[in-house]
Amino acid sequence: MLDYSDSRFGRFLLYLLVWHAEAKDWDPHGYRLEFDGAQVLADFQPQWHHIFPKKFLGERYDDLEINALANIAVIGPTINIRISAKNPMEYLQKYKISADKLADQFITSDLGSTPAEKYSEFLKGRAQALSAEANKYLGALRDGIEAST
Repeated sequence: MLDYSDSRFGRFLLYLLVWHAEAKDWDPHGYRLEFDGAQVLADFQPQWHHIFPKKFLGERYDDLEINALANIAVIGPTINIRISAKNPMEYLQKYKISADKLADQFITSDLGSTPAEKYSEFLKGRAQALSAEANKYLGALRDGIEAST
């Protein structure tokens, strides 16, 4: 629930989680979101996209809620520009963002039917999903490390 812009570690962890889930970009090509050598996406620069864009939510919620890490998806720059401030109920359908692409980012498939009035519920649910996934991921990393005495 922290402000994504103040949380470099939070953004890094979010990127690691979607990378680990082998998430695909939301553009029509659906390339995997990753930095990996000199491949096609060597110049990939992740965009921190507001799932519920600021301009769409307007004055209904305060900046802390709007900028919560739980409202952020990692996507490529091309689709981020296209989505802009659109309603999620519109942009998911318009750009054919599948339930699988949402699931790879720990976003429930009912996003396309979630009105702005239910944003707080969405935010809490996604924060819980990210927290559970982060704990699982970090726990797996910890299990592979021997403690020194």
